[in-house]
Amino acid sequence: MKAETPDFRLVPLSSGTFRIDVLKGRFTREDARRLPGCYFSLDQRAWLIGRQEKPAAHPSSEEDSKSHIPPGRTRNLEIELDRHTGGVRIRFHRNPGWNAILSGEERARWDSDRKEWKMTGGKEAIKRIVRLFIEEPCEMKLRISGNRPNGNGKWQGVNGPDHCPRSFLRNMKERGYSQRSVMIYRSHINRFLHVIGAENARQISITRLCDYIIDQVADHEYSPATHNQLINALQLFYALEYNRHINGRLLPRPQLSHHAPKTLSPGEVMRILEATPGLKNRTLFTLIYGTGMRVSEAAGLLLSDLDEERESVSVRDAEGRIVRKVMLSPGVLEQIRVYREKERPDDYLFPGRNGNHYSVRSIQMAFKQSLRNAGIDRDVPVQVLRHSFAAHLLDRGAGLKKVQGLLGHRSRRTTEVYARQDEEFPDRTRLLPDVLRRVD
Repeated sequence: MKAETPDFRLVPLSSGTFRIDVLKGRFTREDARRLPGCYFSLDQRAWLIGRQEKPAAHPSSEEDSKSHIPPGRTRNLEIELDRHTGGVRIRFHRNPGWNAILSGEERARWDSDRKEWKMTGGKEAIKRIVRLFIEEPCEMKLRISGNRPNGNGKWQGVNGPDHCPRSFLRNMKERGYSQRSVMIYRSHINRFLHVIGAENARQISITRLCDYIIDQVADHEYSPATHNQLINALQLFYALEYNRHINGRLLPRPQLSHHAPKTLSPGEVMRILEATPGLKNRTLFTLIYGTGMRVSEAAGLLLSDLDEERESVSVRDAEGRIVRKVMLSPGVLEQIRVYREKERPDDYLFPGRNGNHYSVRSIQMAFKQSLRNAGIDRDVPVQVLRHSFAAHLLDRGAGLKKVQGLLGHRSRRTTEVYARQDEEFPDRTRLLPDVLRRVD
């Protein structure tokens, strides 16, 4: 009997590699041999692409053929650009070799007080630094600070024809990417091909790719999240369209902050829920806080996802697959029952317009109104209810692994950030708001 061909998708990881998620069939070593750079990771217990260094499938220049990373590529080279002054600061752990490299630069000088190198020249200086260090055993972390003197720097899409190949979008959808991810990646690739050109993009060098990333981040004031999205989109585009691995460690990644997510106190959550007009929005916010769902997950709930007998709800991903089950507290369940009896939704638990579910944007706008009604002068999105759910559960002594499962986190480290908040709020009450156990 002939073996079934596996169906899988590539999931970008923070390290610049891709994890193979098998959707159908079985992925074997024979399948792995057909993918350049594919190997099995004992640490993650999964097939990965790209972490073990192999030559690119389509080397475009001598520079690309030399893009092998030395085994110890773990040190960070931190580069910070001040938009307003155009000054560049370079920081790294003591390294005589790197000091010698920068000593040869005419515009670089050593700041003995701050123990760092400084350069002038703005993003052109950053490009020069990247070229100097691209084959050094380091990972480049890029940070943009300061305010631009003119304009708000908002990123704008590309007007005119769509340059993104339809095959790339089709491959993303076939691999299970959400509609939102497809739209975001399409926007990045459309701009990339508009600026670089389709023919030049096929044979682009790593250095030119770094230059493009620096230009986009510096000119359009990308946040660290958008910066990461751009790099992930480029890596996936080359993997799917040209079967070419772009090593993420050679690209200037954002320097991410590790601050704990913003949360609300239990008293603030109660005030928001009580100040929310409309039974639909109040039930939705109660559900998000009472279960820790993502906003998109709660908005897309179907009536069939509720199991009132077992007091649970099935959470689906963007493609409609059930990913986990979450228990409902008596107060949340009673709130949902009252809402259903009065509103009588048909298909979606929280319907929107034209037979679709409630849009995330409408939910965000409704939450901002609830914040104003409650007299809370804090600029926080509706996701703060999910963050508060996790932090409050950990405050009450819930296990980290249990909270990780409720939130749907793949990595334990993602959940650990909520546990650090006890040091900031040592006097926080250890009880969830009473509003989750009663219905007004």
